[in-house]
Amino acid sequence: MKILLYIFLLSCSTFCTQQTVIMTSANIPYADTVLITVPDIVFNAEKRPAVFLLHGWSGDFRQWNNITDLQKLADQYLCYIITPSGFFDSWYINSPLISNQQYQSYFMNELLALLVHSFPIDENNIYVSGLSMGGYGALSLLLNYPDRIKSAASTSGVLNLTSFPGKWGLEKILGDYEEFKDRYFKYSPAGILDTTSFIANKILIDCGTEDFAYAVNQEFYISAKTKKVDIHFISRPGAHTRKYWQESIPYHFLFFSQQFTSSPAEKK
Repeated sequence: MKILLYIFLLSCSTFCTQQTVIMTSANIPYADTVLITVPDIVFNAEKRPAVFLLHGWSGDFRQWNNITDLQKLADQYLCYIITPSGFFDSWYINSPLISNQQYQSYFMNELLALLVHSFPIDENNIYVSGLSMGGYGALSLLLNYPDRIKSAASTSGVLNLTSFPGKWGLEKILGDYEEFKDRYFKYSPAGILDTTSFIANKILIDCGTEDFAYAVNQEFYISAKTKKVDIHFISRPGAHTRKYWQESIPYHFLFFSQQFTSSPAEKK
């Protein structure tokens, strides 16, 4: 059974419409608090695109709201911005070990369905981005559900788990690394891509040249190009920092906006 609670937050200095939705499910370990930023102009309640932003390891649903001005981005691109909780270290996956750590089932079958039903969101214009663990989650969702996620992006994404054994709570949800090395690759965006014959969706990745994840991002880009994926890689100076993500996320929205399907009101 799902429990919903709507709270209006009007603390912004400019017009601001943000709501929180609290949701429970057997697929997640505890209640998920989801922040929804609503654009200040909606054309006669016509359906608009939605951009999900996934936080990094140890973060929560507030991380992106603390990094950048979500209201400004929602107003600029006339899209809903949704920041769910990744439960500290869920890695946004369906764990093969823990029954209430089935994040992708929750996201695709419950959370997304609820939001499309509750808000004028265009389910054909769903986009996902994220930082670090969230970048991993964004590409994992796209590669597993390319028919439902239109496009994905990643900043400082941890795109191959085999490069970081024993890190960030991974053994809790995937098991011992030495015993399940193949599983770690299978659950990585790099591993999912390796078994994918074709993907038409557009992907954007970026990573700072001083970031510990830079090498795996380079490798993912080369693999994707080999498979003729429409992928764009932004490589610039920077590390695994809040400052870098603050500067990178506007490029993700520009990239997504170029794929937004125009509404009839905008064509007039």
